[in-house]
Amino acid sequence: MNKKSTFSTLCRVLCSVLVLGSSASCTNFMDFQEAIGNIKKGPNSLFDGLSLKSLSSVSMRDVATVDDDGYLLAADGVTAYTQATSTTTGFVHKIKPFTMGTYEVTYELWYTVRSWALLNGYNFANPGREGNDGTIGAAPTVAAKLEPVTTINWRDSMVWCNAYSQMAGKIPYYYTDASCTAVLKVVDDSTTITASTLGSQDAPYVKADATGYRLPTEGEWQYAASCGGVYPYDYASGADANYNATTGGIDIDGNGAVRYSSDVAWSNENSSSKTQPVGTRAANKFGLYDMSGNVFEWCWDWYGSNPAGEQTNYKGPATGSHRISRGGSWYYHTGYLQVGYRGGSYPYGGCNLIGFRITEDR
Repeated sequence: MNKKSTFSTLCRVLCSVLVLGSSASCTNFMDFQEAIGNIKKGPNSLFDGLSLKSLSSVSMRDVATVDDDGYLLAADGVTAYTQATSTTTGFVHKIKPFTMGTYEVTYELWYTVRSWALLNGYNFANPGREGNDGTIGAAPTVAAKLEPVTTINWRDSMVWCNAYSQMAGKIPYYYTDASCTAVLKVVDDSTTITASTLGSQDAPYVKADATGYRLPTEGEWQYAASCGGVYPYDYASGADANYNATTGGIDIDGNGAVRYSSDVAWSNENSSSKTQPVGTRAANKFGLYDMSGNVFEWCWDWYGSNPAGEQTNYKGPATGSHRISRGGSWYYHTGYLQVGYRGGSYPYGGCNLIGFRITEDR
C-alpha cells in the first residue's frame, strides 16, 4: 500500500490557521501507529537514564542568547521595544532577556526526545512528521532529518519541551498541579479546549523556578524575530527591505549585506513547495535562522487583541480558542513572513505547516 493510500484510510482534519483575521483550513492525514515495540533498554541504548548521551550526536540543537550584547537593555534588567503589528497597532513591551533555539526543532531532535519520552511516562497526541511530507512517526532519514518537525499540535510541543528538559537534566516548566510536583506528560487531540481548567493540557501550571525548555511567548518571539525592532513589522526576519521588495534595500542591521525575503526565508516563492533543512537561509542580527518562513512556530499565548498600554513580560490573554503561531511557512506567500504577522491555530490542531522552537529563561 502506498503512502498516499495509507493516509487516505487513516485520516483526521486537525489544523485551522487564522489568516489575516479569517479562518483558512489546512488538512493533513494523521497516522497514529507507534513504532517502539522493538526498542530495548540497555547500557548502551538510546534510553540509558536522564543523560545527554543520546543527544550528543544530534545536530542543530544550538541556542542563542537573545540580546546578549545589551542592545536596548534597560536599567531595570528588562528590554523595552515596540511590539508593532502594523503602522497603527502595537504596544511598548518590556521583556526579560532569554535564550532561544537557533533553529526550529528538527525532526531528528524531535524523534530522539520523543523516543526517550515514550519509555519514561510520556504520551503524545501525534508522533510528528519529518518536514512536510515524511512518513508519520518514522525514523529520521539521512536526506530530511534536519527539516523541521511538523504535524504536531500545541499540546505536543509543550509536553515535548518537558521531556527534553528532563532528558537534559533540567527542571520542566509545565505541570498538572498548583504545587508543580506533577509534570505534565500526557496530552491528546481532543477537540474540547479546556482553557479555563487550570492544570489541564490547555492551561498547565507553570513552575516559576524551572530551568528547562519551554515555548516562547508571542512577545519573546517577535522580539527575537525583529531583533528588538531592528526589522520593522512588515519585514521578514533578517531582511533589509519589506517583505515583497526585491530591490532598494538598505543594510539596516549592519552585517555588510543587503538581504531580501528570499535570502532569509523559505516561502512559496523559493521553497519548491516543501520544507527545507533548517539554517539554510541567512540568519537575523541575533543569529537566529528561519524566524520567517519554513514553518509557522507555536507560541505560548492565546490569540487575542493587542493589550492597551505598556506591558512587562506579557503572556497573552487568560483564555482563548486558538494558540498563537508565527513566522509564515514554505506553503504561503511572502506576506506571512512579516515579523509582525499574527496567526493562530486550535491547540489540538496540527498540520505540515506548523512546528516550533525552544526558549529558556536566562
